[in-house]
Amino acid sequence: MESPPSLRELRNMSLTEYDNVFNLTWTYRQDSDVYSPVSTASIILQRFLDEGSGNQNEDVEKLIKMKTNVAIWIVSNCDGTKGARKRILLAQDMVNHGLEVDRMGRCFPENSAPPRGTSPVDLIRKYKFYFAFENSYHCLDYITEKLYRNAFRAGTVPVVWGAEKRDYLAVVPPHSCIFVDDFKSTAELVKYLKYLDKNVTAYREYFKWRTMKPQDMPNYGRQVRVCQLCRILHGINVDNIFNPRYNESYLSIPLFEHPSRPRVVSYLREWLYGPVSKECLATY
Repeated sequence: MESPPSLRELRNMSLTEYDNVFNLTWTYRQDSDVYSPVSTASIILQRFLDEGSGNQNEDVEKLIKMKTNVAIWIVSNCDGTKGARKRILLAQDMVNHGLEVDRMGRCFPENSAPPRGTSPVDLIRKYKFYFAFENSYHCLDYITEKLYRNAFRAGTVPVVWGAEKRDYLAVVPPHSCIFVDDFKSTAELVKYLKYLDKNVTAYREYFKWRTMKPQDMPNYGRQVRVCQLCRILHGINVDNIFNPRYNESYLSIPLFEHPSRPRVVSYLREWLYGPVSKECLATY
């Protein structure tokens, strides 16, 4: 569940010892045999609907009124990977261009810590923007709790940096994030965030997805984790229709459909590290 740089560079895991060991892959990647995302947008929305008052437009207005601060970033991995170092510089550049950002976590011990007992969600909810910056850049499908559990659950607009935009768009609600990669410069990004800070009508547009029906969300109905594994083991493999990189190699799934020739992941290292971009992992 960690990014390729965290495994290969930080932990020195070549994974060659696992060739021909496993039958299936189970990761955050959408092309895994068993897809295990940190969360899914439809689940987030359903939780929001269940906890809400019944009128989602009213709930959106309540969320917006809670926001008394501009932007927040909570981070503890300061330099473990190249991406971690790059995101520190990115955030500092945004501050240098005049964005008001409260930076917290082990990387900023000099800054005030949140009051003891304050949950991250309760803290983040008071801000208009949350920096959902990953510890790696353009690593295939690598999107973590920074987006789902922190920003979406807190009802704060995430500013995202990490995976490629197409990977985000495959799993997040429409117009729910601000993508750093959309802007030609940090100055241009900061200018846009300042504009949203002063224009409540434009800012509110990033909350429209919260009034959507769950069935209209990306990946609605897709079985994941243990439920998907259960289907595979019982010969029900309909979930591959969601796989954006489906290919004929999946004809060997379900396992029990071909008992004379069990499926084997021949080169786990190649499967995990091979498809990622040079921006993610220069060499492995």
